[in-house]
Amino acid sequence: MKGIKSLAFGAMLVLISACSDAPFGFVHLPAAENQIRVDKGAETQPAYDIRGAEVSVPRALSVSEENQIYPWADIVWRGDPPGDRYDQVAAIFQEAATELSARTTAGAPVVMEIEVRGFHALTEKARYGYGGNYSISFDIALRDAASGAEVRPAERVNIVEPAAWGQQAADNEARGLTQKVMVTRLIVQAIERHLSRPLRPGA
Repeated sequence: MKGIKSLAFGAMLVLISACSDAPFGFVHLPAAENQIRVDKGAETQPAYDIRGAEVSVPRALSVSEENQIYPWADIVWRGDPPGDRYDQVAAIFQEAATELSARTTAGAPVVMEIEVRGFHALTEKARYGYGGNYSISFDIALRDAASGAEVRPAERVNIVEPAAWGQQAADNEARGLTQKVMVTRLIVQAIERHLSRPLRPGA
């Protein structure tokens, strides 16, 4: 019986690992076109003057409050007190936009249009017991800040980044490096890298 339980536990870990390698593997999201693993030493500046963002977090996205290792839902967020997770996720993107507005001021003045497609941070069980990835997916387009004309069409950005867990997570919290701080930083870095790249052919 002990051997059977060990095999079952091993199979569960394989399944968890398979799920955590890609964002939202169980959800009907389109395939990633521009997956980013954030390189902390490779930040570049977009050639835009970002003036703000219009952020949409569709209510059709599912939300889970289950304290499981990897809940099957589009939005898993525990970095704020219990509340409207759609509004909380939107606020994180708005905070990222505010930071980007202060950092990117050279180029055409633009407003970002962001539609969130999925947002996974760690549950309590994953953060303090098992580990996992931050997996964030969104579409981003740019419009002229004055005329509203399209400057850059919508493109998909997927972020997959290992998250601190266990004692490291506790130490980070003590230093003020909360999940909210970390995911906001990841979003800022990912958007900077994305907008520094040339448009793909046919975009």
